[in-house]
Amino acid sequence: MAERDSLLLAGSGAVTLGDLLMPGGGMHMRELMGLAAFVVVGAVACEDATTTATGGTTSSSNSSSASSTSSSGTGGSGATGAGGEGAGASVGVGGTGGAGGAGGAGGAGAAGGAGGIGGAGGAGGAMGSPEICNGVDDDLDLVTDNGCPSAVSIENGGFAGFAQYGNLNGGSAFSDTCAAGSAIYRFTGYVGGNVDNMQAHCAPLVLNVDTTMTPYVYSIGRGADLPLGSHGTNVTTAYDVACPAGQFVVGVDGVASVNGLHDLTLHCAELLITGSPGSFAVSHGAVTTMLIDGTNVGTAFSNLLSAPLVIERYRGRSGFWVDAFGIGAGEVTLTFIQ
Repeated sequence: MAERDSLLLAGSGAVTLGDLLMPGGGMHMRELMGLAAFVVVGAVACEDATTTATGGTTSSSNSSSASSTSSSGTGGSGATGAGGEGAGASVGVGGTGGAGGAGGAGGAGAAGGAGGIGGAGGAGGAMGSPEICNGVDDDLDLVTDNGCPSAVSIENGGFAGFAQYGNLNGGSAFSDTCAAGSAIYRFTGYVGGNVDNMQAHCAPLVLNVDTTMTPYVYSIGRGADLPLGSHGTNVTTAYDVACPAGQFVVGVDGVASVNGLHDLTLHCAELLITGSPGSFAVSHGAVTTMLIDGTNVGTAFSNLLSAPLVIERYRGRSGFWVDAFGIGAGEVTLTFIQ
């Protein structure tokens, strides 16, 4: 049987059923049926083997595909940074911008999201306006009306640059000066052919503030009367010559000779304050003249001041009358709120 099986399987020619059943050299029916069963079982086995191989290939292919397809994660969103706060200074500097937000966490298998955008800078502080002297802190520097006048005084007074007129050898010398912050506004005494007697009167300079106006209006007024010494003893015709209200003596002219002082004219003016913070100044208003008139004649003289000067002292010589006369002056000075 083994030899026949070998011949059957190894033969290269086609073998028919008739050949197998031929008398004398063919197979018995029983053997033939066994061979047929062998062939069928072999064929089934081959088919199973083929199917198994093919299925393995498919399984391998599917496994490869699953390995190469991973799920991509979504990048996280960046958070927006907080806005900075304004500095709030009077110069109005803006605040620093907020820091950028942290990047979002990356999904599985993906890069993290980009960081958020930094917050906008805070709004700048309010910017003040220039002071205008109105009782309000306009420039927001915590000082109300800085640069606006707060007081008035007289500085740098003296006789330098001013001559004496008349008889410089007659009588006895005298020199009178107003109290600090005061200036001459009035003369009283006696007059005949000469100015026989004279007494100057001072008054403090007073800073007035009109707060009903915006901006405030500043002016200089007069305080209480402060008389100085009396010079000359001859009693003739009395006089009392005073500047109008609110005015001070800002110059004189007159007539004098070796026989003494014959007459004197006062030049009076209001002391005006004009300007704005940083540029306030004192000037002279319109001039009013007041005459002390003697009858004698002599040589004219004149001492007229420019602002901000005002007469706050005088000197001379006197005996029976006034022999000589001369003025001194000081500067009207403003003090400002700082």
